[in-house]
Amino acid sequence: MPLGTSVLIGMLVALIVGFLIGLFNGFIRTKFNIPSFIITLAAFLVVSFAAFFVARKITSPLSLLAKATMEIAQGNLTMRPLQEPGAGREINQLSITLNTMRVRLKDHIDNLDRKVEERTAELMRAKEESETANRKLREANEKLERLSLSDFLTGIPNRRSFDATIARECRNAARTGKPLSVIMLDIDFFKPYNDTFGHTKGDECLRALGGVLAKALKRPADFAARYGGEEFVVILPDT
Repeated sequence: MPLGTSVLIGMLVALIVGFLIGLFNGFIRTKFNIPSFIITLAAFLVVSFAAFFVARKITSPLSLLAKATMEIAQGNLTMRPLQEPGAGREINQLSITLNTMRVRLKDHIDNLDRKVEERTAELMRAKEESETANRKLREANEKLERLSLSDFLTGIPNRRSFDATIARECRNAARTGKPLSVIMLDIDFFKPYNDTFGHTKGDECLRALGGVLAKALKRPADFAARYGGEEFVVILPDT
């Protein structure tokens, strides 16, 4: 409690006690034949003691409560409001109420922190799952892109890949002025071979030729593709 409040309480008590002693001053002086200055001194001491005792009795527990309230307001919820013996039922009840509020506030904050941690963990898991799904989707798209540009039988690029590559190389050749060679290949008598030995042998023949062309390419820019059926094509930039 502020010092001013303590002083006011002490002065109030002093006035009350002083007033009572003043009422009996004449009676005491006449009855016991005691000099007035002694009565005045005794009254002063009694009043001072009474004022000090009452002010301390009231302000001390209130000061502790005020300190506890400030600690709670600053976020220190571990401090328990103190109860002083003889502080009075009202002050002790106020201390109990303040402590109950502190406990509930601490439980609420702890519960809120726990929910924030749980929500954060859920968001992190969702983020990881989303990143994993996006990575798998990206890998699947890349695989589909590669498959869409590859011939499923021979494993070398297909007609779609050839169309994109020849367009790019033609632009490069036009820009740089360098030569560009294109070789078209066709397997002679493939249809009679396929009809005689069957489609399985025909497929093996196509795969074998695709492998030969892929191994024959020496430079990174050289390109071979299956054009369609038994037809193949090779692009040789700067040749």
